[in-house]
Amino acid sequence: MGVDGLLGAVKDAFQEAHVRDFLGQTVVVDALSWLHKACYGCAWDLAMGNATETYVLYVVRRAKLLRDIGITPILVFDGQKIPLKSGTHDKRQSAKEDNRQMAMRNLQEARGLQGQNRKDMMAKTMQGFQRSIKITSSILQSVHNALRDASIDFVIAPFEADAQMVYLCKTKKASAIITEDSDILVYCAAANVAAPVLFKLDDTGACKVLSKDILHTQGKHSGNAFLRKVSVFLAGDQEATRMFVQACILAGCDFLESLPRIGIVTAFQHIFGHRGAAGAVRVPRVLSKLKFEGVAVPSDYHDRFCKAEALFYHHYVFDPDAQRCVFLVGPSDAEVVGDIYSRVTESLATTPFLGALRSNDEMLDIYRGRRPARDKGDSSSQGSSEWSSQTMSQPSQPTPASQSPGRPQSGMAPSFQSPPPRTAGRRRFGADVSASPEEAQPAVASRPVFQRQKINCEEVRATSMENIFSVYAAPPNTKRRLDDAIAAASSDEDEKKAKRDRGPRRRCMLP
Repeated sequence: MGVDGLLGAVKDAFQEAHVRDFLGQTVVVDALSWLHKACYGCAWDLAMGNATETYVLYVVRRAKLLRDIGITPILVFDGQKIPLKSGTHDKRQSAKEDNRQMAMRNLQEARGLQGQNRKDMMAKTMQGFQRSIKITSSILQSVHNALRDASIDFVIAPFEADAQMVYLCKTKKASAIITEDSDILVYCAAANVAAPVLFKLDDTGACKVLSKDILHTQGKHSGNAFLRKVSVFLAGDQEATRMFVQACILAGCDFLESLPRIGIVTAFQHIFGHRGAAGAVRVPRVLSKLKFEGVAVPSDYHDRFCKAEALFYHHYVFDPDAQRCVFLVGPSDAEVVGDIYSRVTESLATTPFLGALRSNDEMLDIYRGRRPARDKGDSSSQGSSEWSSQTMSQPSQPTPASQSPGRPQSGMAPSFQSPPPRTAGRRRFGADVSASPEEAQPAVASRPVFQRQKINCEEVRATSMENIFSVYAAPPNTKRRLDDAIAAASSDEDEKKAKRDRGPRRRCMLP
């Protein structure tokens, strides 16, 4: 997720920190980054259709930990799917389905194995289930209901949660961001937001922090050539910032795949090598050079590149004060780039690649979590999973418009319904997933029923004693051999005694 290889390339600039450093502040959280981690722990139950609320407890527990420390968390969920990201989304869904089918094959194969081979095959099965996790609409609804019951604020972005989190920091609604997606650094650079971003947050509260200013300061005198280029790009100049955005897109992101033999370091080298060119002609010159070097560049690559660049600058976000959708970088902001904004406004009249907006009332309901962001009939909806949406809790009733985001109205019963208890019996190993829990039977061979027979204890005791006597009974000639051995030992002892009585032998000394 995010820009390919960006976090690994800037790892020397990470600063160790703790969430206590943000005591008394409001922090926005990428909710899906937590939810994916939560589903990894219960991937088996989700794949086998077992009822579980592990993922709900994980998300709520982490949010409560922040609140208990003294931090106000706001969880931000993804909204509608961006048309430009449809290719990446389809590839991910296809890969997840392939992993699921492979995991089911490994599960069937593990049934005939024993010992270490069985353990290894089951480990591969679990890994396949984890890689095939799909966040369904039922899973999201269960988490939303639990957050309302816990009085934890959450919002749903119009499209990508990364852009919404950056906008909340830009408008001073939040002071920091918690995520695992490197795309957040590109949005921060485009919007000129220097809010700290917390990566790799663990259960102890320890984390690693990056920001636009940290990258600029740490890379200025760094021995890492890549960090020095990043420092130049994030110096604050508008054209330099655009070079950072262009380099990240060229390296490969969610909106545009990378070209062959172009990684994060090579992409920054190409953009840095054309830093003297104007921003509008820089990328065409880089692509011309790559074609000359033999790199296969698709015919529509430059067009998609320009659209991805516009998305990072003018992504749709929701303004809670104006209660309508706006651009991340507005037309009156100092960070706006003329040719990029013109491209966006021209597309609105034809084919808006930023995504289609609904009415203001509908977008407000989506932002407050009162209605789903994606239609259930949409084939690309998050509720399209066919194996993990069968045992989740049902959606709750819409929240009244006067209710604050993510908080239950006073006097109302909690809307979160725990999933039904697991059916009786142990976890079904190798059961048919397509069948219902009542119809699915364990794929284990039935064992024969043995009936006990009456045992005569006296007979068994007598037989056992006879066997003992037969084993330890001495042969007929054993006593004679023993007497001979004793006599031989006695004669040897008498001979040794006679020698001791005679004393040592004396030598004759000749005169």
